[in-house]
Amino acid sequence: MSAWIVYPDHVSYLVACALKLAPDGFLTFGDGCLLTPETMDEIGQLLMDGNVRSVRYRYRRDSFDELPGPVDKTGIRDYHHIALDLSFDPIVLLKQLDCYEYQSCECPDWPDTHAHAFCQVVRTLAEVELPPVLRRLVQSRWSASTQPVPAYRTSDAYDAAPWGMGPEFRQGKVAA
Repeated sequence: MSAWIVYPDHVSYLVACALKLAPDGFLTFGDGCLLTPETMDEIGQLLMDGNVRSVRYRYRRDSFDELPGPVDKTGIRDYHHIALDLSFDPIVLLKQLDCYEYQSCECPDWPDTHAHAFCQVVRTLAEVELPPVLRRLVQSRWSASTQPVPAYRTSDAYDAAPWGMGPEFRQGKVAA
């Protein structure tokens, strides 16, 4: 398994979508974490730190600058929310969550982290936005596993959505 540091743009998309889905304009998760318009930088940094921690765990011998991910590490240690001109799409969001979690799950305590709790809460909110046919569990078309997967992961829209987001998405070019 490999892992890489996601772009700050990726985290900005997750944070912005989470706030959009928040029932009362704020989102609670983990042990007292709160996402509001005022805490977007703080929660974004929490997500960046969780991702970097995972990649450092996977590539213990590499210095920060050598870790896989963006060559320009600006915004990773000093995250500031980036306003993206992207329309909300629950399938794109779910794929971005899948990507983020894949890159951030290397540490054994991942399930106990605030970043994981954030992803679980946002995933639940995003799945509610899907049509019922995409919420059910189905057999994966890509795996020999007998474990069912959410139907949205077998959709053409999921396949078309990007795996990760970088600066190229600042102009609203997300495939949907």
